[in-house]
Amino acid sequence: WIIFFVGAYLRWDGKQALILDVSHRQFRFFNLTILPQDIWMVSLLLLILAMTLFAVTSVASRVFCGYFCFQTAWVDLFTWIEEKIEGQPNQRHKLDAAPWNADKIVKKITKHVIWLLVAVLTGISATVWFEDAYQYWHDLTHFNLSLLETVTLVTFTLGTYGLAGFMREQVCLWLCPYARIQAVMADAQ
Repeated sequence: WIIFFVGAYLRWDGKQALILDVSHRQFRFFNLTILPQDIWMVSLLLLILAMTLFAVTSVASRVFCGYFCFQTAWVDLFTWIEEKIEGQPNQRHKLDAAPWNADKIVKKITKHVIWLLVAVLTGISATVWFEDAYQYWHDLTHFNLSLLETVTLVTFTLGTYGLAGFMREQVCLWLCPYARIQAVMADAQ
């Protein structure tokens, strides 16, 4: 979470240190600039990382899902928020079955407002990896985002809110292609 939420705000020589600047066709990592003609190096790195992931999975099983998957991290965060506001699962079931009253409304609204806040911060954080973070915040606070920025923000916000808040582990079962591959890799046969 720290790298995802804070990494895009690091500065280096007056510029964003880590940026996937698609509009200018360059990726910058501190002093290293990767141009389109260098994409073979990125492809090689991604291939090595994928092979490492498969090797680790065959030895240690679900390490990726438990420690590196964004869906798992966000589901854990959303569940933690829900637990702090509505209580343990048995308390949540009682709350859901109870008639609507002021306490239930306050708890439900508080939970969903915090979930939406996390989802909006996720949308902003996903966007600022592709353009200057400080300029993005300036445009956001002055309601001057481009259509692409707005669509990206809304998509990531709704995606995070829906996938981590409601679908949770169903995403792993039905949407994640890695879960399908993992069963084959962990099989002793």
